[in-house]
Amino acid sequence: MGAPQLQECFSSNKQLLEEHSHVYGFENSGDIFLDVATFLYKRNRVQLSHSKTTKRKKIPFNPADEWEVQVSLPLAELVAKSLLSYEDTHLLS
Repeated sequence: MGAPQLQECFSSNKQLLEEHSHVYGFENSGDIFLDVATFLYKRNRVQLSHSKTTKRKKIPFNPADEWEVQVSLPLAELVAKSLLSYEDTHLLS
């Protein structure tokens, strides 16, 4: 998932994505599609799955890290459900 896929999926409802992006750690640079893709991928997936000693990582059972992941879940769920729905409606004909 990247910014182009988000832009295609949310092109008619960009406001919905903007409304759900007000979560801790989210940084708005003005490109909501790129910002959401970066937040979900780099600030969550990569830090959970590819932790390196030289880079920021999320540590299991660390209350602060668990909280950061937990507050990002509604945005991740909205994106996942929207992309699946978009695929079912527009791409699988």
